[in-house]
Amino acid sequence: IYMERSLESFISVLGILKAGLAYLPVHLHFPPERIQMILEDAEVVTLITQKKLLNTLNSRKGINIVSIETILEKYRIGPEYFEKIQSQDLAYI
Repeated sequence: IYMERSLESFISVLGILKAGLAYLPVHLHFPPERIQMILEDAEVVTLITQKKLLNTLNSRKGINIVSIETILEKYRIGPEYFEKIQSQDLAYI
């Protein structure tokens, strides 16, 4: 995950964990060389980011870069989805 702290970053973490996967937060202020090293060392397959941060990422070979906005638009997840969450739900926001 290469994102600013936001509701979308929280949604990303929950989605990744719910899918039974692991996530690696990448700090926004790391130099590009360090980011590249981290992504290669961790063998990252998919990087979730925000549209406004896409231009800060150089082309990453072998990594699928996806914006969270594209994911939310594709599945039409919006505020009405989160209004359905109740206090007895497992992850209460």
